[in-house]
Amino acid sequence: DAVVEHGGHYYAKIFIPVDAAPCTATIQTRTEDGDVDIYVGSGSQGDPSCEEGRHSWACRGWGNDRLVINYFDFAFNLGYLYLAIHGARPGYGGKCTFRVKWHYFTVTALPGIPAPPQGRQRASVEDEESESEAEEDDPDLDE
Repeated sequence: DAVVEHGGHYYAKIFIPVDAAPCTATIQTRTEDGDVDIYVGSGSQGDPSCEEGRHSWACRGWGNDRLVINYFDFAFNLGYLYLAIHGARPGYGGKCTFRVKWHYFTVTALPGIPAPPQGRQRASVEDEESESEAEEDDPDLDE
């Protein structure tokens, strides 16, 4: 589990290799205490936050959040996606406790774009304090 102060940000980066194109990425949070929101930057937005204009995508739901990013989105590019998990509503002691998971998978391309190899891919998440291997999808996150 990760912890972020109310109003603060937990930062991580995700790497999607070039051979995964075209693909769809899914980022999910499961909140244990408090509420967090997902902000993602791509390319020039390597330092995303909840401030307007400082992220490419956002998911601001109450409780568990799920953000889907499709390869045909104008802001999407392969390589690193930068995450900022914002402590939106405080839990016990003014902090938010949560888990974040993500995965990507190749998809059938739109007409005129060659179809990629099919199959799910595994990748890594690197947070700013340490590097760790992404865990397999947690069925609890789909609740």
